[in-house]
Amino acid sequence: MKAGNFVRWMQCPPHLSKFERGQIQEVQGDLARLAWFETWVQISELEFVEPTAIERHRCNGYGKPIIEEF
Repeated sequence: MKAGNFVRWMQCPPHLSKFERGQIQEVQGDLARLAWFETWVQISELEFVEPTAIERHRCNGYGKPIIEEF
């Protein structure tokens, strides 16, 4: 996985479920930082997902296009 990939955080806490789908902002070793979060997540807790048109538009609007390459 690399910065720009769109993923779903499988171990997302229930109170944050609105943010379980997002874009990877940064990767360091086996950790990734997702958009909207300051904390790091284990890459093993992430799975690739196809972004919806709205999610794709939002990422492009923030100047962070989604990277489809794995």
